[in-house]
Amino acid sequence: MHPTEPEMSRIPDDKLTEYSHRVKGKVLVITGAAAGIGRQTALLFASYGAKVVIGDLNPDAAQAVVDEIEKAGGTAASIKCNVVKFEEQVDMFEFAIKKYGSVDIVVPNAGITETAKFMTPVLENGRPKQPKTTTLDVNLTGVLWTAHLAVHYLFINKQPSDDLKSLIFIGTPSSD
Repeated sequence: MHPTEPEMSRIPDDKLTEYSHRVKGKVLVITGAAAGIGRQTALLFASYGAKVVIGDLNPDAAQAVVDEIEKAGGTAASIKCNVVKFEEQVDMFEFAIKKYGSVDIVVPNAGITETAKFMTPVLENGRPKQPKTTTLDVNLTGVLWTAHLAVHYLFINKQPSDDLKSLIFIGTPSSD
C-alpha cells in the first residue's frame, strides 16, 4: 500500500468466520452464485446453516450449487435472475419470502468483465455506434437494484428477536 493511501478495513482470514454461528437458520439471498466467489460464498454460508437462495442468469449452474449444498446436508434453492431486469430481481426476493418466510442476509454478488474497449468507438456506416454498457448495467445498476430491494425485503416478516439483518458487498481487489 502506498503511504498516502488510506488503510482499508480488513478482516484477517483467521477471524473471518468467528461469528459464523449467527447465520444458522438465516436466509441468504445472493446473486451470481453459480460460479466463482459467489459460489464459494453460498457454500460457506450454507456450511454454517444458512438457507441459501441463489439468483443467477445460469439456472443450470445455480441448481448444481443448490445440489451441492443439499448433498452436504444444507438447505438451498435457486431461481433464474438477470440482475439487469428489475422484475426478475423482485421475483427472486419474492421467491425467498415464499420459500423460507424472510430474507436476513443479501449479497449482491453478480458481476461481469467485458473485454470490449469502451473508449474505442465502433463505427457503423461511418457513424459512431452506441457503446455497450453491459458491465456498467450489471456491476453498478444490478448491484444498486439488489441493494435497493434488500432495504425493503430485509424487513418483511422481521421478528423482534431477529439480531441479524445484513447487506454485504463483496469484491475482488484490482490487479494493479
